[in-house]
Amino acid sequence: MRVKFYANIRQVARVPFIEIDAKDISNIKLLLRYLYKEFGSEMGDVLYEKDGTISKNINILIDGRSIYDLEYEKTHLKNDMTIVLLSKTAGG
Repeated sequence: MRVKFYANIRQVARVPFIEIDAKDISNIKLLLRYLYKEFGSEMGDVLYEKDGTISKNINILIDGRSIYDLEYEKTHLKNDMTIVLLSKTAGG
Protein backbone atom coordinates (compact mmCIF):
# COMPACT_ATOMS: atom_id res chain seq x y z
CA MET A 1 0.00 0.00 0.00
CA ARG A 2 1.06 3.58 -0.46
CA VAL A 3 0.88 5.97 2.49
CA LYS A 4 0.98 9.65 1.52
CA PHE A 5 1.82 12.44 3.94
CA TYR A 6 0.68 16.07 3.73
CA ALA A 7 1.20 19.30 5.68
CA ASN A 8 2.83 18.95 9.11
CA ILE A 9 2.75 15.16 8.86
CA ARG A 10 5.01 15.33 5.79
CA GLN A 11 7.37 17.62 7.69
CA VAL A 12 7.72 14.98 10.39
CA ALA A 13 8.08 12.07 7.94
CA ARG A 14 10.46 14.06 5.69
CA VAL A 15 9.19 12.09 2.68
CA PRO A 16 6.03 12.57 0.60
CA PHE A 17 5.03 8.89 0.80
CA ILE A 18 6.14 5.38 1.72
CA GLU A 19 5.25 1.93 0.38
CA ILE A 20 4.33 -0.77 2.90
CA ASP A 21 3.32 -4.42 2.50
CA ALA A 22 -0.18 -4.90 3.92
CA LYS A 23 0.47 -8.51 4.93
CA ASP A 24 2.11 -7.29 8.15
CA ILE A 25 -0.13 -4.25 8.67
CA SER A 26 -3.73 -5.30 8.30
CA ASN A 27 -5.59 -2.29 9.73
CA ILE A 28 -5.31 1.42 10.55
CA LYS A 29 -4.41 0.81 14.19
CA LEU A 30 -1.39 -1.29 13.16
CA LEU A 31 -0.44 1.22 10.46
CA LEU A 32 -0.32 4.08 12.96
CA ARG A 33 1.81 1.97 15.32
CA TYR A 34 4.17 1.22 12.43
CA LEU A 35 4.45 4.92 11.54
CA TYR A 36 5.17 5.79 15.17
CA LYS A 37 7.97 3.19 15.31
CA GLU A 38 9.34 4.21 11.90
CA PHE A 39 9.33 7.99 12.43
CA GLY A 40 9.58 8.33 16.21
CA SER A 41 7.92 10.26 18.99
CA GLU A 42 7.38 13.41 16.93
CA MET A 43 5.14 11.37 14.61
CA GLY A 44 3.41 9.90 17.65
CA ASP A 45 2.64 13.41 18.87
CA VAL A 46 0.96 14.17 15.53
CA LEU A 47 -0.96 10.88 15.24
CA TYR A 48 -2.20 10.39 18.80
CA GLU A 49 -4.00 12.25 21.56
CA LYS A 50 -2.46 12.07 25.04
CA ASP A 51 -4.87 9.25 25.95
CA GLY A 52 -3.63 7.12 23.00
CA THR A 53 -6.60 7.61 20.71
CA ILE A 54 -6.20 8.82 17.13
CA SER A 55 -5.65 12.56 17.04
CA LYS A 56 -8.67 14.72 16.29
CA ASN A 57 -6.32 17.03 14.35
CA ILE A 58 -5.65 14.65 11.46
CA ASN A 59 -7.69 13.18 8.65
CA ILE A 60 -7.00 9.65 7.46
CA LEU A 61 -8.38 8.76 4.05
CA ILE A 62 -8.35 5.35 2.41
CA ASP A 63 -8.85 5.55 -1.34
CA GLY A 64 -10.54 8.91 -0.76
CA ARG A 65 -12.86 7.79 2.06
CA SER A 66 -12.49 8.89 5.67
CA ILE A 67 -11.85 6.19 8.25
CA TYR A 68 -14.84 7.69 10.10
CA ASP A 69 -17.04 6.45 7.22
CA LEU A 70 -15.43 3.00 7.33
CA GLU A 71 -14.46 0.91 10.36
CA TYR A 72 -12.28 3.59 11.99
CA GLU A 73 -9.03 2.08 13.35
CA LYS A 74 -10.20 -1.47 12.52
CA THR A 75 -10.53 -0.67 8.80
CA HIS A 76 -8.88 -3.51 6.89
CA LEU A 77 -5.98 -2.57 4.60
CA LYS A 78 -4.83 -4.13 1.31
CA ASN A 79 -1.76 -3.63 -0.85
CA ASP A 80 -3.68 -1.88 -3.64
CA MET A 81 -4.91 0.89 -1.32
CA THR A 82 -3.70 4.46 -0.98
CA ILE A 83 -3.82 5.95 2.51
CA VAL A 84 -3.56 9.71 2.94
CA LEU A 85 -2.68 11.36 6.24
CA LEU A 86 -3.18 15.10 6.47
CA SER A 87 -3.70 17.76 9.07
CA LYS A 88 -7.25 19.05 9.42
CA THR A 89 -5.81 22.52 8.96
CA ALA A 90 -4.27 21.58 5.57
CA GLY A 91 -5.96 22.91 2.46
CA GLY A 92 -7.92 26.04 1.94
